[in-house]
This record gives sequence, C-alpha cells and structure tokens, in this order.
Amino acid sequence: MLFRSVLGGGALLQHLKKAGISSRVSRGVLPCAALVFGGVILLPLGYLTTPSMKIAFLVAGTAIGSAIYVTIPMIVGELTPSSQRAAVLAIITAINSTAGVIAPLVMGAVIQDAASPLSGYDRGYAMLGAFLVIGGFIGLVLIRPEADALRLEKWRIVVRERV
Repeated sequence: MLFRSVLGGGALLQHLKKAGISSRVSRGVLPCAALVFGGVILLPLGYLTTPSMKIAFLVAGTAIGSAIYVTIPMIVGELTPSSQRAAVLAIITAINSTAGVIAPLVMGAVIQDAASPLSGYDRGYAMLGAFLVIGGFIGLVLIRPEADALRLEKWRIVVRERV
C-alpha cells in the first residue's frame, strides 16, 4: 500500500501539473489533504477493539500520509536553481532523516510512561495522527509554489543588481 501511495501519488501529481493544474493545488493542497486524511485515520486507533481493524487503520493512515514525500523534490525542482538543487535536496533529506532518530525515542517514552504497552502504542499513534493533521494544515497554509517562485525571482533580481 505504501508503495502504491508514494508512486501513484507522484504520478498523479505530475499528471495534474502537466494538465495545467496549478502547483498550489497539485503540489500543495492534494498532498496536504492526504496528510490530513492519513492523520484522521490514525486518531481513533486506540478506540478500535479488534487487532485486524487496528492494523488496517495503521497501514492506511501511514501509507496515505506518506504521499507527501514525493512532493518535496517536485517543489524543490520548481523553486531552486539547478546549480543549488542537489544541496537543497541533501539538506531536506538530512532534516527529514532526523525523524528516524527522534521518533523511536518519543514513541519509546510514550510506551514506557503508559499504564500498559498497548495503551502506550495507542497514545503514540494518536499523537502521530495529530502531528500529521497539524502538519497537513500548516502545509495547506504555507505551500504556495507560484507565489514563492515570484518572490524568489524578485530577490534574485535585487541580488543581481547589487553585485
């Protein structure tokens, strides 16, 4: 499911952009809406009673939310001069990779402080869902590739005039 979400999401977003849909919608609104939807799926995880339902919600919520990862290189490619793209992508990858260090520490602390491991996992995944929802709404507000491109171009012109 994760594989389809990431590859299918990337193909869909690229198709929408080629079809004339704005970057704001194709690379901002849709991926952030998927992030919010994935987070909403994770929020009730602790209230589900059967293990199969918990697994289904966990897989669906995390897979749908992961579609956001394919938009990062697309937006970087749209906004960053080609001479700086590799560096910007490396910096973003480094920042994103810190989640692999921080997430286990946070989840371990949540599980350890809970009354039982099961309630700790339920609370941890609810926190993940909340972070996804919050992050999705922040992205909906802040991701505006066309406006950012215009602002960056004005800044480049000012810098060129000073040099």
